[in-house]
Amino acid sequence: MVSTGDSKRDKVREILQKSLSKVADEIILFNIGDSNNPDLRRKVLTGEISGERLVTMEREEMGSDRFRSKFKEIKEKARFKEENRLKSYDDASSIRSYDHDLSRELEILTVLLISSWCIKDVLNT
Repeated sequence: MVSTGDSKRDKVREILQKSLSKVADEIILFNIGDSNNPDLRRKVLTGEISGERLVTMEREEMGSDRFRSKFKEIKEKARFKEENRLKSYDDASSIRSYDHDLSRELEILTVLLISSWCIKDVLNT
């Protein structure tokens, strides 16, 4: 690890690196030992997935085919919901823009009205 020159910062970086490495190791061990995911273990043992590839795989890539299809389905549903949310936002944005312009005009009129009252009060005193 490259030193930053600050001993406290270097210590924190070292602790974070060890923690993240430990989490990654636990994820790999869990997925290889998972009885619902025998394909990953078989692919590693037969050399279809190399050790270098295994340590760089994302958690989703290590999952079983059933898990990956479920994950893909969840992502598609989330994408669909987000697209619908954005469409409804686009439809309402013109209304919001008009409301914003109107509220800004009312704000300016209020300031002018209050200012005119203040000027009258100053002139009358």
